[in-house]
Amino acid sequence: MYKSPLPFLYISGFDGAKLDIYPSKTLTTGIPKLIFNCTVDPMANLMFVTTLAIRKKITNPSAVLTYAELSYTASTPVYGSGITRSRYLAFGQVIRDDVPSAYLQLEVTDPNCSDEGTYECYNSGSTNQGTVTTRKNEDNVIIRDAPVNLKMSVLPEQQTYSVDSVMNIVCSGNVGYKQQDWTWQWRNDTDETWFPYPDAYNVTYEDITPPDSRCGYVSRSMLKYVVEDRENGIQFRCMVGDLEQFSFNLTVYSTVPVVNPTLGPTTVQQPGDSGGGGDDDNSGIEVVGIAVGLVLVAIIIIVVGVLLYVIIWKKRKLKVTDQEYDM
Repeated sequence: MYKSPLPFLYISGFDGAKLDIYPSKTLTTGIPKLIFNCTVDPMANLMFVTTLAIRKKITNPSAVLTYAELSYTASTPVYGSGITRSRYLAFGQVIRDDVPSAYLQLEVTDPNCSDEGTYECYNSGSTNQGTVTTRKNEDNVIIRDAPVNLKMSVLPEQQTYSVDSVMNIVCSGNVGYKQQDWTWQWRNDTDETWFPYPDAYNVTYEDITPPDSRCGYVSRSMLKYVVEDRENGIQFRCMVGDLEQFSFNLTVYSTVPVVNPTLGPTTVQQPGDSGGGGDDDNSGIEVVGIAVGLVLVAIIIIVVGVLLYVIIWKKRKLKVTDQEYDM
């Protein structure tokens, strides 16, 4: 049964063959089907069509992998080596002298990153002059897988951080497909614009784990930061590539350590120290000692003076009293 054309097809061009891709040549994982439709360009001037094929270019090693091929002598397509019908289903028709009705369609179920690549529609036939000809038209299919299971963690995890303490900010998770690195940015809490984090030597990237059954890559990056008082409220951001929708923000608040006051001199002489630098530290204590000594001397002089005055005054009083009795 002829099923072409399909709605919403991507038509890649006309080079004697037409390769149409549905729903788009750029996809994200999770769509149910990827469909290729191979037909003959009406402008190819073919009188007869003998073969249609959908193939994929392989880069390493350089080769062409046939997914499905249909000739006018067969009623069903032939699958290429290694193509399993659990994911790939081909159907179509080729009637030798009915060029407009010829088509070959390939449906890919649950497409993933392994289905990315360059595909081509190939046909062979003969012109109305009897010349045998082959034509092909190709285009690229791009598969994307969105990042998932992303997280940011901080070691050690605290509400505030003392100045000069070290903190490690870690961002990790499945960065999707294609492979992307973590991007680090920062800004003041009063800024609206993010800036690239300048100290690249403080950022490390672990080896990326390639995909297995999924398309995504697992990645981890860490930023080492020494807390500074002048940067209180500084903000950090990590994101996958340049995708802001896959990013995390962190604001760092710092505190100045409080030192408990202690009694005694601030400089403690160490064993073996000659004390060459200690005179200045002890000069204040010596001045205080001299002042205290002078005050004590002055007090003693005053007390002695008062005692002498009292003794002299009493002696004079006794003498006056004796004179009165003699009269």
